[in-house]
Amino acid sequence: MLTLGLETSLIPGSIALCDNGVCLEERTLQTDRRHAETLIPEIQGLLAEHGYHLRDCRAVAVSEGPGSFTGLRIGVTCAKTLAYATGAPVAAIPTLTAVAHNVVDDVQRLFVVSDAQRKQLFCAEFGRDDHGIWEPVSAITIVDADQFASQCTPHDHVTGPGLIKFAELFRDRCTILPPATWMPHAAVIARFGEQEIRAKRTADIWALQPFYLRKSAAEERWVG
Repeated sequence: MLTLGLETSLIPGSIALCDNGVCLEERTLQTDRRHAETLIPEIQGLLAEHGYHLRDCRAVAVSEGPGSFTGLRIGVTCAKTLAYATGAPVAAIPTLTAVAHNVVDDVQRLFVVSDAQRKQLFCAEFGRDDHGIWEPVSAITIVDADQFASQCTPHDHVTGPGLIKFAELFRDRCTILPPATWMPHAAVIARFGEQEIRAKRTADIWALQPFYLRKSAAEERWVG
């Protein structure tokens, strides 16, 4: 199953092409290539490099958030456009779940954190299922970064892009996993998305929206 993975929730973002669980290539996006009008040509270039066209895609997987408001809109809009144009099903993958799948060490309990701005974090806890696959054991919540870090113990393992800004808060309080595990990757999105689509867990492209979890600062000011 030729699957395209899109990860635009954070800068710089990436795109990937996978076939039956094997990553053919993952490309990091340049910052100026994270716009809706430039992402499709980037995808076409990736496909052409491997002898494919857009019509050859059998599945599309996209990082749904939480993350950058603009980045998520770009990725989800692109995924919906591709699905409409090609008829390929779409899998929407929670961004923090994609990060959890970076961790292959013998870790049984994991917290994934991402910067929610205003000294806060998006946070989700993960555990292993009967097959050793990560699954969420809590809903994604917004937590105060200082307070959450102060509650961590040496037995807790933490990863995620939120550590780029807040690693010092967690140092000496818990086990910080290596930086190679912190960021979401399009290749993981594609592989996990392929599994979701094979299991018939697909998104309704007409109803699909980014998972923001919170309003933008501008929206909150308007409401306030």
